[in-house]
Amino acid sequence: MISPLFPDSFWSFKHAMWFISKKAAEPPLGLITVSAMVGLLNAPKHTRLYKRLETENRLLKESSGNNTDLTLNFIPRMNYHELMNGYNKIIHDIYTTKPYYRRIRRLL
Repeated sequence: MISPLFPDSFWSFKHAMWFISKKAAEPPLGLITVSAMVGLLNAPKHTRLYKRLETENRLLKESSGNNTDLTLNFIPRMNYHELMNGYNKIIHDIYTTKPYYRRIRRLL
């Protein structure tokens, strides 16, 4: 989760790739964790987030339910272009060939 309130913290784009590249030494069930889920937050109806954003007049449309379709259904506090640029950089850095295989080799 990227937080615009703490731009240079653990919750920033700056540190996201470090976190994604980590492997868990003792994850649940004793398995090695090698994956991360990266997507854009949406506010589904009937949730506290939806109600809060509705109160703040920040809802744009109904959620598609797909957090990887590059859409938001609310106005983010973070600058929209900064958010999308950071998201796209993380996606690029995760799936570009060299970083992808570097993470795999690190786990072997």
